[in-house]
Amino acid sequence: MRSRIVWQRARVSEALQRQRARREERQVARRRQLAEHPTWTIRLRQFRRGTALAFWTLFTFGLWMCCWPVQLVAPQRMRPIRRSLIKFWGAMCLWTLNMKLKVYGRPPKVPFFLVLNHLSYVDIFVLAQQTGAVFVAKADMDTWPIFGWMMRNAHQIFIDRSNFRDSQRVLRLLGDVLDHEDALVVFAEGRCSPGAEVLPFRPSLFQIAAERHYPVHYASISFDTPEGEPAASDSIAWWRWEPLMDHMLRLFSLSRCTATVYYSRTPVVAGCRKELARRTHAGCVELFKPLRQGVLPELPAPPDAPPVYREKRKSAGEPAQD
Repeated sequence: MRSRIVWQRARVSEALQRQRARREERQVARRRQLAEHPTWTIRLRQFRRGTALAFWTLFTFGLWMCCWPVQLVAPQRMRPIRRSLIKFWGAMCLWTLNMKLKVYGRPPKVPFFLVLNHLSYVDIFVLAQQTGAVFVAKADMDTWPIFGWMMRNAHQIFIDRSNFRDSQRVLRLLGDVLDHEDALVVFAEGRCSPGAEVLPFRPSLFQIAAERHYPVHYASISFDTPEGEPAASDSIAWWRWEPLMDHMLRLFSLSRCTATVYYSRTPVVAGCRKELARRTHAGCVELFKPLRQGVLPELPAPPDAPPVYREKRKSAGEPAQD
């Protein structure tokens, strides 16, 4: 009698597994069909998410302006308020994109100097929600509508990769951030990658931490998309030389996605910037989870692009230049 009950339970379990597998196959086939041939539902999703992203950006900036009198009365209290608003904005961006966040380890406590790999502007959404820190972003983002305006007024730091002398100005600004015991995030690769590996870290922005023997934390970030939809290297990583709007439309068309962040347990301290870059890069490589690679080819950078985008991509084992 008992063996008959076990046999019936096994048959029911197998039937449920087959039913679940068929349902998942139909969902994957449907997502693949929508990805290859966008329908009005995809267009509506793109419009809804683009509008929501602009709304939350403007709403957060409005809150920032309402708190501006605090800057005049008690400037030291404005930094915690700014971090809270940036965290709120990042959380709303992730909610708009239907992005699930997986975190391993704990973000460092303020003040901190954090470096990690760089895949896309979506990295800023994730790290904003996690840390509310000051970011070092490329100068092109300063010209982005709404988004660049907000970052500029939130005292984010922009660096011109085509001008090597601009590093000195940025280092002075980094020193000011550390002097005020604030949170700082640096994307040490200097550009976005397709996520197959971690590109070599550029040591120039480690100079301020090396001079002060300041602890440098490191982390890694990666993304994943559902089976049947465009791979994360095509839809989330912004490594191809293409217009921002083209990439955002692919990003907004995803039904959902997942971001994974790994934080280091202990920081790195060294008096040499190249040593800092080497050790944090090695730690980031150990934590990094490669992205699922897609089929989109690399596009050549135009002649007027900064040298960092025109040079041949190096493997993770080759050292980076300043």
